[in-house]
Amino acid sequence: MDQVLIAEPEDIFFEELKAKLSSEHFHLIRAKTAEEFFSLLRSEKFDLAIISTELQESESLIKELSYEPKETPLIIITPAGEIVSAKNWLKLNVCRVIERSESQLSCLLEIVNQLIQEEKFKDQLFQSEQKYRQIFQKAPDGFILVDEKGRVEDINPSAMEILELSREDFLSKSITEIYPKESNLGALFSSLMGKNQIIKDVKLELFSGDRKKLVLINSLILHFPDKQFYLIWLREISELEKTELALKTTKEQFKNIFENLGTMIIMLDEQGNILDVNQPAEKWFGMSKTELRSLNIFKLIEEQEVSRWRDRFQDSVARDGRYRGRFEISVWGKKRTVGMTATLLRKGEKTSGYLIGYQDISYREQLKKAQRELQMELIEKNRLASLGNLVQGIAHNLNNPLAIIQATTQYLLEAEDKEVNLKEELTVIKEQAQRIGQIIKDLMAKSREEALRVITKLNLNQILEEELKFLQANSFFKYEVKLEKELSPLPAILGIYSDFSQAFANFINNALEAMQDSPVKVLKIKTYTSDSAVVVEIADTGKGMEKELIPHLFEPFFTTKKKQVKEGELPISGGYGLGLYTTRFLLEPYGARFEVQSELNKGSLFRVIIPIQPLNQSRILIFSKDPEFRLVSEKAQSPLAKELVVMEHFEEMVALMEKKRFEYLVIDLESLGADWKEKVNFLEKLAMEARWIFLTVQSPELIQLELLSQVRHIILQKPVQPSELSQALILLETAKFGISGF
Repeated sequence: MDQVLIAEPEDIFFEELKAKLSSEHFHLIRAKTAEEFFSLLRSEKFDLAIISTELQESESLIKELSYEPKETPLIIITPAGEIVSAKNWLKLNVCRVIERSESQLSCLLEIVNQLIQEEKFKDQLFQSEQKYRQIFQKAPDGFILVDEKGRVEDINPSAMEILELSREDFLSKSITEIYPKESNLGALFSSLMGKNQIIKDVKLELFSGDRKKLVLINSLILHFPDKQFYLIWLREISELEKTELALKTTKEQFKNIFENLGTMIIMLDEQGNILDVNQPAEKWFGMSKTELRSLNIFKLIEEQEVSRWRDRFQDSVARDGRYRGRFEISVWGKKRTVGMTATLLRKGEKTSGYLIGYQDISYREQLKKAQRELQMELIEKNRLASLGNLVQGIAHNLNNPLAIIQATTQYLLEAEDKEVNLKEELTVIKEQAQRIGQIIKDLMAKSREEALRVITKLNLNQILEEELKFLQANSFFKYEVKLEKELSPLPAILGIYSDFSQAFANFINNALEAMQDSPVKVLKIKTYTSDSAVVVEIADTGKGMEKELIPHLFEPFFTTKKKQVKEGELPISGGYGLGLYTTRFLLEPYGARFEVQSELNKGSLFRVIIPIQPLNQSRILIFSKDPEFRLVSEKAQSPLAKELVVMEHFEEMVALMEKKRFEYLVIDLESLGADWKEKVNFLEKLAMEARWIFLTVQSPELIQLELLSQVRHIILQKPVQPSELSQALILLETAKFGISGF
């Protein structure tokens, strides 16, 4: 509601004014004296004031008002026919003077409304002017306002800073006077004035001493009814130009890296359509960028592979934001092994596609295979060398009973009429024949165990005892070395018999060779458990070695023995530095660690530490309807996994595997039913990167032949203990090659 101040001494006239002005639209306040009028005017905000000339102090009021700021519009009311007498009021630039007559007072409401609205409009205009003035003054870009004759009407601080001149240098001067036509700015401004045209994105170099500025200049024409102005806009773009140049250089560098990186790179949209590829990818696919951009990545892969590949890729990226894996794909009919890393491309919070980096690692796989074959060949050479020594000892052991049998038989043949205790002599022959039979039986058992490369439950103490038993054929060990054993009860270890028998044989043979020339010859063998691991220690009192040699002991062809490998000679016997290398190669897949202590001329100790718990806690999914095994899995939960899920319904397991990623899967084949082969094949497609343990009551060797699995796995024969399940997880976690973990 608008507030109006009325200075009227007469009650009757005030009531008359009040009647003309609706109280519904105005808040009317009366002042009867000049003093009261000024008090109210100075203390409150009024939208309009009405003053009657009949106020006694009207002359003093005129004088006083002349000193007041003109913030409130005024209406002067004079008696009828006395407007001329109000000429002194006109000196105050009052808004309106009216007579106290019915004809003029009838228009009072309209006049009041008009004056108040005009004042409000002026106030809004002033506020807008102040706002735009503030924007003009504080703008980071420079602005110059020039009239149509080229005179500078206004300039903001940014323009003065850019042009390095003061406000006084510009105001009321012609722009061409400040910048002569000979200068680049002068020529530009002259063309602006002369041709009445605008300037658009013109870049000029301005010099200030040794400093050079690059300025972007634009202009526009402001049209008014009586004249026009030019608004010139200046922006210093020296740093912007440097930034754009740096950005352009960076883009070129990244494009160069993108195109020439050894890794092949593909950018995809969400549907798998190719957006861009680099040059190595073009060469690999044998197609140009233009050809590839019209294709979908999944259509480049043969139909039988695409479903599995797409699911693995998209599910992993959607779940983890990235995909990293190695798999085989078929492109243009060729089987290739590919290593890939993929990440999401985002625009804000929305996924826009995928960035894929990949390498064709087929040749690496071939190299790994060749390396594996070479390693196996070296292991076989080392095994044959050990076997040669073993056969030599066994031959010696067979010779002794054979010599006794031969001598006894000869004695009986030559006895003729002599009295002979036939029963006693035949008993000797029988005992020696049994001795030969036992030697052959032990040899055949050892050969059978070593030939069968199947994961079974192993008793490491028993393997050590058997190796020591065969060493009885070694006369040096049998007659000159003192054996000290301290074998504590050990949990069963899952593994391949020959891996451990050959490794232990290598340690023991090295110890015996180290003691050949030692005055004291003691072989110490100790086993125990420590911190969820099985520990085997083999110590000797041999020649020992310098500490700086210890880090090289497990390297291939490194030896501390006098015999060295000659150029072109194939290492097939001891002394060539293959024993400990072979031992490390055989036991590392079990997570084994090796510690060596040695002192020159005093002896050495080799410690093998084999974990019987998983190295890292992981997510494990177990499927079994067997209540006994489900109980085993629950007991094993704490040490095995940070998350372990046990399920017995196939459909529920499939639904969970489609939503969640598990590092290990333990599948009871009998619980899958008669079509277990088809179900295993289906499950493997859901989790190709997982590691698998298959449980069965059948022979693992037979199941292995039927399974034809393409994932890393181990087959365990039920019943299975928690420690065996734990050990199987270790084998899968640490194994570096092949199916079944080896």
